[in-house]
Amino acid sequence: MPALGWDPLHNFDEMLSRFFGGQPNVVPMDVYRTEDAFCVDLDLPGIDPSEVDVEIDRGSLTVRASRQPRYGTEDSVLSAQRPQGTFTRQIVLAETLDTDAIEAEYRDGVLSLRIPVNRDRRPRKVEIAHRDRPDRLDVPGTDQTPPTGAAPTPGPAEGPR
Repeated sequence: MPALGWDPLHNFDEMLSRFFGGQPNVVPMDVYRTEDAFCVDLDLPGIDPSEVDVEIDRGSLTVRASRQPRYGTEDSVLSAQRPQGTFTRQIVLAETLDTDAIEAEYRDGVLSLRIPVNRDRRPRKVEIAHRDRPDRLDVPGTDQTPPTGAAPTPGPAEGPR
């Protein structure tokens, strides 16, 4: 199962943005996998960390943040290009992640989340058992079993040198 699922909110925001010609309130993010964790970095510049909420519910990670304008209703706004309001980003997580051990850090306007891979659910290599020597000799046209401790008799391709 992939660690990152389809994000319907993100795709819907983009569609509405293109239709109405506005900018979507989508939080840019990077998602990557290290050897032992799934990592997400979300750009939230200018947002107070106390206005950020991270929640995990049934395999879904939701990040909500809000940015309020610094100007008031009495101020004369000359240009307002920075997105304001509430931002939400949702990510569907794989069952192989240990969501009880998630770590979150907010530094320089970037929220970094680290979700360890559950050690019990990690992909692992399965060793295949095999025998070095068969119990029976396969000699065409015969049904021979070598006596215990006896060496196999040389075949036509094998002989004294």
